[in-house]
Amino acid sequence: MLSPDLPGGVTLPPALDAERLKDMAARGEIEGADIDGPMDLGPAINAEEAEARGFCSPVAGKADLLVAPGIEAGNVLGKTIIHFAGGIMAGLVVGASRPVVLTSRAETPFGKLSSIAFACYYSIKKQPLQTAELRTQNSECDPAYAAFP
Repeated sequence: MLSPDLPGGVTLPPALDAERLKDMAARGEIEGADIDGPMDLGPAINAEEAEARGFCSPVAGKADLLVAPGIEAGNVLGKTIIHFAGGIMAGLVVGASRPVVLTSRAETPFGKLSSIAFACYYSIKKQPLQTAELRTQNSECDPAYAAFP
């Protein structure tokens, strides 16, 4: 889960949320993914930066899924990926009784279809993800660390 790394030991609410998710995964409450956080964007996607900053995590530098701490940060991150990196964003809000597809008004038809496909995949996989085996196979690092592979 993304959260800024602030100097002086300052801890923001998203960092506390990330710690809770990591602890839940360590207790086996979240299964089927390597979960880590809090981590800011740099070490999450750049292995050299992760190493330089001393991150020892199975996800450091190779995160496949980035969880934004809120809709505002998620919107900025998604539009940055689209406009600067030529990526495609699939927007999905989880936590309701059913997945909620969330797209930009200017989203392309393919981007909208990607969001719908992601919501369908999530709906189908929701139950198996809760019963799958957690992967934390990094002997060099603290076994409590995990992040989305």
